[in-house]
Amino acid sequence: MDALRFTTSGSAGWTNILLCGVLYLSTQVIPILGLIVMMGFFAEVHRRLVLQHPNPYLRFDFSDLGPYLSRGVAPLVMGLVLAIPFVFLFVGLGIAVAIAASTGAASLGGGSEETVVLIGFGGAAVLFLPISLFWLALANAATTRAELTGDLSKSFNLGAIWSYAAKTWKRVLITSFLMWFVAVGLMIVGLIACIVGMFVTMSMLYIASLHVRWQIYNEYLLEGGEPIELAPWENLPSEAQRAPVYAAPPIR
Repeated sequence: MDALRFTTSGSAGWTNILLCGVLYLSTQVIPILGLIVMMGFFAEVHRRLVLQHPNPYLRFDFSDLGPYLSRGVAPLVMGLVLAIPFVFLFVGLGIAVAIAASTGAASLGGGSEETVVLIGFGGAAVLFLPISLFWLALANAATTRAELTGDLSKSFNLGAIWSYAAKTWKRVLITSFLMWFVAVGLMIVGLIACIVGMFVTMSMLYIASLHVRWQIYNEYLLEGGEPIELAPWENLPSEAQRAPVYAAPPIR
């Protein structure tokens, strides 16, 4: 509930949701650019939450597109690196189960191709469930590390990702289960709102998920976990015109 409240908090809450919705909509035309900008914005908010910035949920400003583009690359790459092997594994399982189902149907003298394919990928989904739970913990660890370090070379520290995933997997699974209900509810609302509302409700889901990642990391620190090295603090171009300039406190 804190994550949901965060999405609309402050003077910039609804503005950020709408602008992220525009970025999400832009991915239908330019698949990657809008997604990188959105991920860069999330990375900036995540770092500010960790640093206990007085204004962590800053207003999205198009004058900050440059920094957001550079900061969104690491989370996007890490997401792709983790997703691609699991997608191939799921498809491979589907094909294997479909072949087994086809062989069994042929021996029994029946079964349509559509039924075989349905059985194949349905069976693959069941077999893939334990693997997907494992993937959730790894994906959370990799995304958190990429957002906070802002550096691809540091993001690819597999030992650190594994260690963080091993210490947070229980909380990740519980929050993922709860967020699933939130996601279904938001998707239904988005569909009711002439389908276009999906872009708004999906933005809310992305922002809420960002806040959940911070909550998991914050609990990890409170339990004595080793802090993740943060990217050097830099004020955004939109902030350079305003005073006073914020200086990030040291991480303890």
